[in-house]
Amino acid sequence: MVIPASCPACGSTRYKKNSHTRHGKQHYLCKNCERQLSAGAANRLMATERRAEIANLLRERLSLRGIGRAVGVSLTWLLHFMVECFASCPAHLHVQLPTRPAKVLLYKLEAEADEMWSFVQKKANKQWIWLAMDATTRQIIAFHVGDRSRESAKALWGEIPEVYQEHAIFHTDQYEVYNGVIPAERHKAITKQARKTNHIERFNNTLRQRLSRLVRATLSFSKKVANHIGAIKFFICHYNLEKAGDYSIFTGFWYGSQRAFVVECWLQHASTEDTAMVGPGAYRPDPTEGITTIANLPPPEIVPASRTYTRQACPRCGYQAYRDKQYQRTLHDLGNLDLWCPRDLVVTYSQHYCTKCRKYFHADLSDLAPPGAQYTHRVMDLAVRLVVEDGLPYRPASWHLWRDHRVFVPFATIQNWVEAGGKKGAGTHGHGLP
Repeated sequence: MVIPASCPACGSTRYKKNSHTRHGKQHYLCKNCERQLSAGAANRLMATERRAEIANLLRERLSLRGIGRAVGVSLTWLLHFMVECFASCPAHLHVQLPTRPAKVLLYKLEAEADEMWSFVQKKANKQWIWLAMDATTRQIIAFHVGDRSRESAKALWGEIPEVYQEHAIFHTDQYEVYNGVIPAERHKAITKQARKTNHIERFNNTLRQRLSRLVRATLSFSKKVANHIGAIKFFICHYNLEKAGDYSIFTGFWYGSQRAFVVECWLQHASTEDTAMVGPGAYRPDPTEGITTIANLPPPEIVPASRTYTRQACPRCGYQAYRDKQYQRTLHDLGNLDLWCPRDLVVTYSQHYCTKCRKYFHADLSDLAPPGAQYTHRVMDLAVRLVVEDGLPYRPASWHLWRDHRVFVPFATIQNWVEAGGKKGAGTHGHGLP
């Protein structure tokens, strides 16, 4: 709280303390005009970079209260910000259709559809998530949240773009409600052994791993259907933006009596309009492409951090030991995407000497990085997730970290982190995946 500099009525600086509010806030009384005033709130305007960081955390498997504890914001502010992010998601889910042909080839447009169980407020209130995915680009072309009836299947079909309704072959499981909703000539009901719905089944797993609302046994479940739908839409929009940079987008038309599908293939999107959202935006060309020497990479942005304390409790006996010396440690963190350069944390930390144990110890840095590591927890967890959850090989994962997050990690280092986390990718040094 900020103590008032003067009385707002008469401008006098002569005031005294005068009781408290029911919330414990200090009241003051002006000695000149006897007006009662109180301390005002400090200016807590959230910076753009921090809002983008919180938006990224909303797409991870974290509870709202957990995000609030991690970044130091109130639950009320976070709820309002969450609704603001959900409302900013466009209805087209950032499924980018190309506008500039590069070449023409023969192609068969395929899509996958599936449904996924979830709940709101209580498990008796089932909310089924209906999804449709392009089998080639892996983009989610439509989704719907409702019951598991034929009406929900019709609602999903109504959300699918027209080009897919007219030309795509849809692979689904043998759930009977799809019959009659998807035209028979464009519907193939198959078993799991046919492996034609493995991509969308894997995306179902990604949703449960990345959204805490969709975990079967959780305390982070949704209380409102609108927020439930908004959280799913918020994640899908960001997911489609990421996939748009990894795959070419296809469209086309039927041609000839043999029902061949002539496809115009776009390798780049002509426009990035209407793709602005909180968090990562459209992909920009990488100016460092082709550089083979680490020394030629852009210099990092230096961010100072402090872990210096006058007195610190000894981890052995608990005695409050005084500071003896100061040291510095450099940690590689996720890069600055606004300046398009890496970012290094230069942490100044204190060394203490316990006169009882006669031992030296350092200030705790475990919240930033493991002991002896050169990278922060955020970099290590993201690298492991790219390999374990997203299935990227080690070399492409290293390039992905540099291209999208501006942090250089050798692929051999990523391999060591993944192997140290175990087969299930429990996380490096005991830290779970976000």
